[in-house]
Amino acid sequence: MENGDALGAHRWAKGWIGSGGGGRLLDPWLTYVAVDLMRRQPRGSVNAADLALRFWIEREADRAILLWIRATIVRNWLKDPKTAVRDYALARGSAPAWVLHGLDTDWAACEIEAQASRKRKASVKPAPIYEASTEVEPSNGQEPADSDEPEMFRFVALLLAPD
Repeated sequence: MENGDALGAHRWAKGWIGSGGGGRLLDPWLTYVAVDLMRRQPRGSVNAADLALRFWIEREADRAILLWIRATIVRNWLKDPKTAVRDYALARGSAPAWVLHGLDTDWAACEIEAQASRKRKASVKPAPIYEASTEVEPSNGQEPADSDEPEMFRFVALLLAPD
């Protein structure tokens, strides 16, 4: 992805999720989010996050990270701080320590923006709750600890503010 190969990154993530048991890990889903942001398709990023949140990502700390990213996309790319506030609030409850400062800063700014926003209709539906699936293969590798920063996080963070 660093070379701008969005299609290659998308294929890699799809392969990791489909055959490598990576569906329960955050990194392949963050890759999907990043690819859509690289293509300037923020709704696709939100859809990827929602798919992961609904069927794949169960661990609370991972869900908090993904909700924070989702909220930031809704706020910055879709210009909808009123809708984003809800995701920031959900993320705050289970966020790992390394997320808290950035999340709290973003949430505070978003609340101010939401008060001034004239947007009436939400640009996306609320983040989905987890629906357990028993047909998911376990990860082939060792899952990172709940408090670990996903490898893809720093790359996605660079894309969260549109140019």
